[in-house]
Amino acid sequence: MGIPVPQLAEAEKIGEAVQRAAGATSLAGLRKLPAAQLQSLRLPPPPSNAGGSPPLRFAPLADGKVLPTSADQGGAVPASPVPMLTGFTTDEARSMGPVHVSPADFEKQVQERYGAFAARLLALYPHADDAQSLASFYQLARDRYMASLAIWSVARTAARSEPVYAYLFDHVLPGPEAERYRSFHTAEVPYVFGVLDQGGRPFSDADHAVSRQLQGYWLNFVRKGDPNGPGLPRWERFNAASGKVMELGDHPGPVWPASSGERYQALRDYAMAGGQLTML
Repeated sequence: MGIPVPQLAEAEKIGEAVQRAAGATSLAGLRKLPAAQLQSLRLPPPPSNAGGSPPLRFAPLADGKVLPTSADQGGAVPASPVPMLTGFTTDEARSMGPVHVSPADFEKQVQERYGAFAARLLALYPHADDAQSLASFYQLARDRYMASLAIWSVARTAARSEPVYAYLFDHVLPGPEAERYRSFHTAEVPYVFGVLDQGGRPFSDADHAVSRQLQGYWLNFVRKGDPNGPGLPRWERFNAASGKVMELGDHPGPVWPASSGERYQALRDYAMAGGQLTML
């Protein structure tokens, strides 16, 4: 998600805040508290992350033992040195996003989040009216997390010999609210597992074709660490020189992680300057 994994010292401070709020004098005392009492505690807000990424009070943490280092660092040594298949849908955060964004709203959000890079990004994302602003809001969100995935993959493939197969799933699930939610978070899951007849949606022959495509890639990858096989468009391993990922769904093939090479470069420059590229 592009959100830095907290370190042990940070997590211990949160634990101390929980203990103070609960009025407990020891860990044993905390363990005796009913769950309902813990849930009702009023805690100070967690500190904000750089670049506007959402703060998480409770999350996996890099304690140096169970999790040796932060997983958002692509160059970190993995626990299992194996090939990786990873990606996003085109509308990961849409269900949690707004249904209306004005040009003024869009400009304010971009300026607050991207600081010195705001003018460059605003010039790349049209926002002359409400419709353009809403479309650019979601396009920039998608480009942000896809650029994050690509940057992570660059670091991973530079540090490790095992390949990364990165994807963007673009197929819109059918249904009465298809236009609202489109290819939402987890949208690819029923296609991967071939359970289209169990979801209650009006799936078509095109949906079943997408399901066969994804199942072919996933099964090949499980069996041999490479998603490619007969009858499937070629899926190249991530290569830092091209920076492309595999679009899966309606138009399978290599695409820029962001919606254009220029937008990808702008977000990459923002990240290289210390900005955080996150899913939310």
